[in-house]
This record gives sequence, structure tokens and C-alpha cells, in this order.
Amino acid sequence: MNFQVGARMDFASMQNRKFDSIQVEIGDNGELATGGATVTSKNRMYGLFAFGRVNFGNDNSKLVPYVDLLIGHRNYTTYQLLDLNSPDLYPSAESQSVTERIVHTKRFHYGGSLGLSYRVSPAFSLETSVTYTFGETGAALPLGDIERLEGSNEINYANFQRVKTDMLLINAGIRIHLFKKYSHTTKTPRTNNTNTPKNTRYKDTPPAQDT
Repeated sequence: MNFQVGARMDFASMQNRKFDSIQVEIGDNGELATGGATVTSKNRMYGLFAFGRVNFGNDNSKLVPYVDLLIGHRNYTTYQLLDLNSPDLYPSAESQSVTERIVHTKRFHYGGSLGLSYRVSPAFSLETSVTYTFGETGAALPLGDIERLEGSNEINYANFQRVKTDMLLINAGIRIHLFKKYSHTTKTPRTNNTNTPKNTRYKDTPPAQDT
């Protein structure tokens, strides 16, 4: 068993909804673009967390179950892309424009993961996990509630709801091991014994005294 700490980022694209034959003006003279445009409404999520992981195994284990504890935040965003249907007719015009954060929510989240890691080689592992985080209430706009106002080119984003921002994710991917495994073996210190000769090569003998 060992313990790790680090950072984690989550990204999710939550499908989209398209509205065709939108009439848009090109240039300063109010000319309508030939072929019109297509508006695509999209939802996405981004999360950033600090985490601690408990691994129920060691570097030599093939299968390692683990538990993650997460604390951080998630962002939920509805945004819009507008694409000209005949961009070649207007080379000086932008063929795509983006409207960010039409509906945007950022909330504190906490939770955890249960996962399993399979060591394929010393360089990388395969991982799969289930993550659930708890969040506060925030604004969210389901794609089915985005609508085009009848008889106009306007897309209505006013039907957002205030909902719990809890998130369930099923994850799968690879983990790259950037550092080598190191092991430490305790060695018994070796003592060098120095044998002192019984007789020295030179011996200082006091001179004999005359009697």
C-alpha cells in the first residue's frame, strides 16, 4: 500500500444542437450572406482538483486497486458557434464566430473515485475508474431547452434551470510512468580490521649504562 498526491483535470463535451438556415448580415451595407449560416449550441464541462490516492499494491503488482479523494471545482458552460454555409463567397469575412459563456456556472466540488490500474509494462498502465463529485446548485441549460424563436433568426437561451451540479464520470485511459522504480537495500556496514604488528621494524632501545 502507498499514498500519492497530485492534481487532476476533467474535460467533457456534452453533445450539441444545430439550427440551420440562419440569416446573417455580411459587411457594413447589411447584405445577407448567401446560403445563410448554421448555429451550433454546445455544452461543456471542465474540472480542476487536488487529489490524494491510496494504492492497494506496490510497483511490482500487475493489478492495483485504488481510491482517490478529490477537492476542487467544476465549470459548466453553454456556448455557441456560428458558421457561414458558403464561406468561399466571402474570403474577407470570418467564416466562424464563437460566443462564449452564454450560460456559465463555477461551483466548489468534492468527492472521490474507485479505480483499477493494470501494469502493462514498466513504462505505462491501463486505468479505469468511476468518479462522483458533489456540488452546489448552479445554472445549467439542457440542450433540449434551447430553441429558435418562431419566425426569427434569434436563438433563445433564457430557459436555463437551477440544478444540483453533482457529476458522475466513468473514466478509462492510460497512465505513463515518467520515473524509474527505485529500491533501497540496507547494507550492514563493514568494519576494516587493522592488525597491529607485535614487533615494530625499528625499536628504540635505551643505551646500556656502565656500572
